[in-house]
Amino acid sequence: MLLPLAWGSLFFPGLFGVCTWGLRRARPAWTHHDCVMISTRLVSSVQAVLATGSGIVVIPSCSDVITDRYPMRMPVESYTNHSAELFRGFHS
Repeated sequence: MLLPLAWGSLFFPGLFGVCTWGLRRARPAWTHHDCVMISTRLVSSVQAVLATGSGIVVIPSCSDVITDRYPMRMPVESYTNHSAELFRGFHS
């Protein structure tokens, strides 16, 4: 569980930093606030795509989505474990 948390803790802030840096270089007329806002939305969009992809993989393989468990648990649980830890940090 710690490995996905570590990768996610590096990937998402790293993506945010690279996007902010790239936007500041590509659009020097934009304010820092504009670059941060666009970068935040981009990172949020990437996370939404990953969550949607996880759902698309899991739902067709389950006969009852509420009670079934996905047979290949590691990739899906890795993402959900990272997300749970991420959101737990926001609400504590």
